[in-house]
Amino acid sequence: MKQFLLAISRSWKKNCPARLHLIASKDALRVHNLMEVHANHDCTEEERDIIPENRRIHPDDADMVDVLLQAGAKPTVIRPILRERASKHTTARDISNIR
Repeated sequence: MKQFLLAISRSWKKNCPARLHLIASKDALRVHNLMEVHANHDCTEEERDIIPENRRIHPDDADMVDVLLQAGAKPTVIRPILRERASKHTTARDISNIR
């Protein structure tokens, strides 16, 4: 039996005590240990949406953004288009970093 420790990397940076310890067998995945306490940071939907791991742009969307940037569109103009298409809270800086 293999054991896995899963955690959100952002929570590691904040020294979050929350942990999920799973045990995998051939036909099942069993929760071995679960600590759901997030005592030292917020766990809101807004917080989750703004972490870099959740703002990453899909390669298909990145191709579209690259074309728009090459055509001279500003990142602040591209951002609402990308948010509507991908439902992510991408920042203008994220878009500029595609260049």
